[in-house]
Amino acid sequence: MLLLAPLAFAFFWWQDRQDRYKVGVLLMPKGTLNLGRQVIYKEMLARGIDPKSRVDQLLEEVREGRFDNASRWSLRPAP
Repeated sequence: MLLLAPLAFAFFWWQDRQDRYKVGVLLMPKGTLNLGRQVIYKEMLARGIDPKSRVDQLLEEVREGRFDNASRWSLRPAP
């Protein structure tokens, strides 16, 4: 019985994570074959938030130059 407890916990944790989405902003210079990628922002969306609309919102911010990496959680420090 004790051997099944960690497996059950892992299964239910995995199942809970399936209805959440990660969205983010990724810089990928052209011609680098994905070797120069740099994730500058990443977030886990709560349940009930449409990931497509959030991605569209982030894309719009980046295109218009309104994306402020300093005020958000970043995986890497800005160069």
